Amino acid sequence: MTYLGWIIAQARTPAWLEMSRGERLRVLGALGLVLTLGGLLILFAWWGARFTRRYMRRSPRHEASSSVSRFLKEAAAAPPEDDPAPPAN
Repeated sequence: MTYLGWIIAQARTPAWLEMSRGERLRVLGALGLVLTLGGLLILFAWWGARFTRRYMRRSPRHEASSSVSRFLKEAAAAPPEDDPAPPAN
């Protein structure tokens, strides 16, 4: 039998009953904090997955409707302003 098993076997009352009221409140508070943080972690992971799915589902047509991409397309189609016109023959 291990040392920990021997200690557990020697215990006459549960550890919960041997704790004072302050210790019990600290244990319950820590347990509540762990559960709350775990729930928030799950909620944040769900939100990140949802955001990623919505981002990956966007169509190229949706991107073309944005003002930034429209500006970039017009700028690429227009000739540069500082280049001189080609000489006429």
